[in-house]
Amino acid sequence: DACDPFDFFLLFFTYIAATANMVPLALYVSMEIARLFQALFMGLDDNFYDADRDMRLSVRTSNLNEECGNVSYLFSDKTGTLTSNSMVFKKF
Repeated sequence: DACDPFDFFLLFFTYIAATANMVPLALYVSMEIARLFQALFMGLDDNFYDADRDMRLSVRTSNLNEECGNVSYLFSDKTGTLTSNSMVFKKF
């Protein structure tokens, strides 16, 4: 009993229509898991360690890694060289 090409396409597009809403949900879950692991790695990174206060980076949100890459302002002096962008820990 061979399958009719029309039946194949009908079955194929029915499958696509039935599972189309699962793909964005799975993508959302996998992106949140990736953000979780990136936040864990940021918290364990030795470059974010303050030896004076014996404190590490505290990640309180899962999208912190996306916000770290945003550049809002770029400052330069009259010669066009970029100024030093050094991070200073806030004193309590």
